[in-house]
Amino acid sequence: MYVFVWRRLVGTALVLLGVSVVVFLMIKLIPGDPAATLLGPQGTPEEVRQLRAAMGLDRPVAIQYLRWLERAVHGDLGTSTSLAQPVTSLVFTSFRNTALLGAASIVVAILAGIPAGILSATRPGSVFDVIGMLVALFLNSMPSFWLGLLLILSGSVWLRIFPVGGMVSIRGPSGPGDLLAHLVLPTISLSAWSVGIIARISRSSMLEVIGLAYVRTARSKGLAERLVIYRHALRNALLPVVTVISLQAGTLLGGAIVTEAIFAWPGLGLLMYNAIGARDLPVILGGILVMSAVFVVVNAIVDVLYVVIDPRVRLG
Repeated sequence: MYVFVWRRLVGTALVLLGVSVVVFLMIKLIPGDPAATLLGPQGTPEEVRQLRAAMGLDRPVAIQYLRWLERAVHGDLGTSTSLAQPVTSLVFTSFRNTALLGAASIVVAILAGIPAGILSATRPGSVFDVIGMLVALFLNSMPSFWLGLLLILSGSVWLRIFPVGGMVSIRGPSGPGDLLAHLVLPTISLSAWSVGIIARISRSSMLEVIGLAYVRTARSKGLAERLVIYRHALRNALLPVVTVISLQAGTLLGGAIVTEAIFAWPGLGLLMYNAIGARDLPVILGGILVMSAVFVVVNAIVDVLYVVIDPRVRLG
């Protein structure tokens, strides 16, 4: 077990190093000169040259990357060119809000998707099965930006139950209830696609496991159907579901950019959305790196969970 975890940690570190190289090179391929953008139209060629030298942009790309990596290892991701603030502080402050929204969305997706898939699998062909899978397919086909606007129109404009956007109310002291009210609509919008895909995978996996010989043997022994499903079949059916849930981490982080922009949620997605408009390359680089790191770390944790759910994975 410990050797398996150690190998995954080493592999995760190597993947993160590779991700940092790819992201840095992609940022360098973006047209434009950060020094000229920072100085604006009034900057003279000499001032642009001096600023490029001060920022280290006149050095080879390999040297720039090594210097950036050295600073990043020590927690320094540079300074925002549009906000004139440390990127590390901006990214991690915003990431806390994105983590809250993402955690709420994945919890909703799990609590809604897995039970719906299991109930559909245990009642194949029933009204619940047909309606449940139609709803799941509808959620998979619905763009998040369209659903977000629809939720604002219905929940905020027509019914006036939830706030239009933001994280806390501008007027009055904010509290857990106020935060929860602002969290509801973005969570529904962000988790809708994940609910659909988790429900469909849960149903498919459970149907496959139910048809195996050991489940038929358990039934032939006279065990109650609930024990057969939840004690014998569910654990093996969860392996592909856990894989899908881990992949939702990247999907939710990517979808958070659109969702946070629609609901004005002050998270990492909104920060990067504004940075892209301002061509703030240090913030874009730091945000992508943090999102990639979270996705890689979540997948490493899921690999360890495989061993807990099914010890046979260790043999692989």
